[in-house]
Amino acid sequence: MRGSRSEKFVDTKHRKVIPFVGANHEGEFAKLGVGLIFPGERESTIWGSEGPCLLIQSWRGMRILERIEHTDYGTLRACWTVAGRKIPDSDECYRDELARQLGADELRALRREVLASLPSADELNVMVMNLREKDVDVDSRELEEEIKAGRIATSPLEMPARETEERRRDN
Repeated sequence: MRGSRSEKFVDTKHRKVIPFVGANHEGEFAKLGVGLIFPGERESTIWGSEGPCLLIQSWRGMRILERIEHTDYGTLRACWTVAGRKIPDSDECYRDELARQLGADELRALRREVLASLPSADELNVMVMNLREKDVDVDSRELEEEIKAGRIATSPLEMPARETEERRRDN
């Protein structure tokens, strides 16, 4: 899934970018996360966690990345980390990195906004199906937490979440 096209400082260069949620390759060892596409160039960059993948956190990280003006590889991880419901004590440095750029109050407001948002059911379904076609495992626990909290409906996610759990049990 792609975010909004904009211009950002990437490392030290001003570049056109499109934030995205995606995987670094196919298969069970793929890393799903947040990245930048550089339109007109044959280059992109991505930071992600190894499976099973946190799809909604990655999507929320992309939404944070859209609002960041200066990025580098560490910024991608910071956006992804801050997009999680809980920020582990060991990862507070990533929150601090974004707070230096945005200001602490603005980051808190952005985080509240992003944690309250979700992709549409259609967007979520397309992302899950695309990842499944590439054998990238989506963390069903993350989806189940969102379903239990009433933030997303059980359909169309019920089947992929169940299949992920069945694969986990079979291994």
